[in-house]
Amino acid sequence: MTDEDISVAGKEEAGAPLLIVGMGASAGGLEALQEFFGRMPENSGLAFVVIQHLSPDYKSLMAEILGKHTGMKVIQAENDMPVQPNVVFLIPPGRNMTIRNGRLLLVEQVHGAVNHPIDVFFTSLAEDRRELALAVVFSGTGSDGTGGIKAIKEHGGLVFVQDPQSARFDGMPKSAIGTGLADFILPPADIAAELLNFSHYPVITESAGNDVFLSDDEDTLARIYMLLKRASGIDFTHYKRNTVLRRIERRMVVTHSSSPADFVRLLDENPAEASQLVKDILIGVTRFFRDAEFFEKLKETAITAIVEQSSEDSPVRVWSAGCSTGEEAYSLAILFREVLEERHLRRDIKIFATDVDTRSIEQAGKGLFPESIADDVSPERLARFFVRRNDQYQVCKDVRKMIIFAPHNMLSDPPFGRLSLISCRNVLIYFQPVLQKGLFSIFHTALKNGGFLFLGRSETASEYSKVFTPLAAAEKIYVHRSDGKMDDFMPPSFNIPRVHAESRSVQDADRQQDCSYAMENVYTRFLEKFLPASVVIDDQNNVIHFFGNYADYLNIAPGKASTSSPSSTGT
Repeated sequence: MTDEDISVAGKEEAGAPLLIVGMGASAGGLEALQEFFGRMPENSGLAFVVIQHLSPDYKSLMAEILGKHTGMKVIQAENDMPVQPNVVFLIPPGRNMTIRNGRLLLVEQVHGAVNHPIDVFFTSLAEDRRELALAVVFSGTGSDGTGGIKAIKEHGGLVFVQDPQSARFDGMPKSAIGTGLADFILPPADIAAELLNFSHYPVITESAGNDVFLSDDEDTLARIYMLLKRASGIDFTHYKRNTVLRRIERRMVVTHSSSPADFVRLLDENPAEASQLVKDILIGVTRFFRDAEFFEKLKETAITAIVEQSSEDSPVRVWSAGCSTGEEAYSLAILFREVLEERHLRRDIKIFATDVDTRSIEQAGKGLFPESIADDVSPERLARFFVRRNDQYQVCKDVRKMIIFAPHNMLSDPPFGRLSLISCRNVLIYFQPVLQKGLFSIFHTALKNGGFLFLGRSETASEYSKVFTPLAAAEKIYVHRSDGKMDDFMPPSFNIPRVHAESRSVQDADRQQDCSYAMENVYTRFLEKFLPASVVIDDQNNVIHFFGNYADYLNIAPGKASTSSPSSTGT
């Protein structure tokens, strides 16, 4: 490199953010890279890092080959090399590469171990560059890159995937597309054009690293919040403001909206775009045994105690709140199975895994995951609790049957009751304090005395120590005290579906209404079984419905039956 080259730090000191493009390519990827760089100008101001699957003893000729298709420098990376604009960096054979503080770091690959160098680099790129991280998945077999793009999206970056029809091998692109996280699915030449558009977009060039775009435009934000609520039923007003604004920025870029007003019009006229923005805001990125030491501590303390203190004829009820695509819920189920097997015990474990994103719940219910979960799940657990299906892993039946997946808004839908454990990790960080307080109040209502609360690495219940006392503070495990009092805990209010009589003789033309009635019946029966003791009355004090084990608190007075609450119930 010459003195004229500008490093990450130098470019950003000058006020212009350096966008780093991580590019994953495997079999057939060379053709895609040639097409891509053939359309990318040599002075774009972008930096490119190419991650390939290379044999340790393979002498790569990629630098010479790509050099014929671009005027940029194409060099093989060296350890601690600073990333610079208008340069293409290539991973060396036999190495994994990460990035930290804008510098490339190399480590030897472990011989014989499952290796996903694209996931490794994408994950580090997401953590290092956050919203300035860009990831591209090109042609290749397998699923490398799928785990990495989840990290990219979680940190606010952008994901490009080669259109499988243009890929020589479509395994990697299809796996990435299957996550639902791809912002663009295009042929390589078109990906180059969209990257250039992104790099020149005013939101990026003017606001990256500074104040969030739109932050002072309250009228526009109010309109967007209204349209999002119309599309999803969710009020995002008290979600973390900067998180919401960053997601709006990205969708403006992706949709080529020239102004906030244009984007509002698009949301208003295109319900699909509003739904996509909702999905981006709610993006739940998780992994099996995320923060592995936390889960091991949970097994040693809370799960072991729950199993040993329960009986065979009394169900153990667990809530995985905000479960996203299910990895956390399955991790909990695996830990319970291990404790039961180690102690030769039998227990009825019911894990209620919920999320407001119905598409995530649908994916979670399939129990099918890419082979890259081997980075987070030990070989012993893979062999015991998963079945290999081509390049994917299927959760085994004895783990899957422990979990009930259901769409659920934890802030407005009725919570589960008589719970021994609530796991709600990396959800609170997206809420403003008013929503956080409401959620802790819900946890207080739902947990049994002596039950456990498990939070994420960046979350804490320390403000409510009278109700949630630390069991393992470092690992975010708390014990619930049902007699604990907090003055600012308010009883939560929930959306309970209207229950009414309905004729069963439905004409063929009313099948949709009949279907809704059937679904309402399913939901009502579910609430009757699992909702804490409740009685629903109307504005005339007429009893509409009983939920939960209300007989512990109320009984029906003798005499003529009535649905009026003052005369039909007694203590």
